[in-house]
Amino acid sequence: GDTAPTPYHAPSEWDRDLDPEWCRAACEAAPVVAWFGSWKRRANVEAAMPHPIRCEVIWAKDCHVGPPCPAAMRDERIWVFSRDTFAGQHFETTVWDEPIIPTWEHRYHKNQKPARLMSRLVRWVAAPSWTILDPFMGSGTTLLVCQKLGRRCIGIDESREHCDTAIGRLGAVTAERAAEPCGPLFAGPR
Repeated sequence: GDTAPTPYHAPSEWDRDLDPEWCRAACEAAPVVAWFGSWKRRANVEAAMPHPIRCEVIWAKDCHVGPPCPAAMRDERIWVFSRDTFAGQHFETTVWDEPIIPTWEHRYHKNQKPARLMSRLVRWVAAPSWTILDPFMGSGTTLLVCQKLGRRCIGIDESREHCDTAIGRLGAVTAERAAEPCGPLFAGPR
């Protein structure tokens, strides 16, 4: 299939009402859950989540992403819920200055996250031996990041169109890697 980005302006309905079953299922599947949302939704998500909240990260975007209401939002929150204590895999701060995907022409999905942001999140919340589960994978950015990092990942989405897009994006990366020449393998000091 065609994997070129196309503007995706369809309205998002899945997150209009928070289904506590999503939260329960996420916590049954994983000891650590990272959830993206607006600061206005934190209390609802926290109340529905079986794991306690351990950290809130503010994703400070490089431009505003909505109309003033009363101020134009330039941030999104990432809440980390964990069954046990959570220290992260390495040192991090609570504010991440990461740019958004610049224009609609570069996006495959309305809520697509930048690969750099998702790579930072995956490396921080999950040990290399863990399997990452993205139950709202959209266009598959988390899967692409995991593929590039050599991590196992499972992606789920209710939209067949999104699944096809993710499969196409993963296939393109796999084809690029297959075409790369192999260099010498060195074990130990040179």
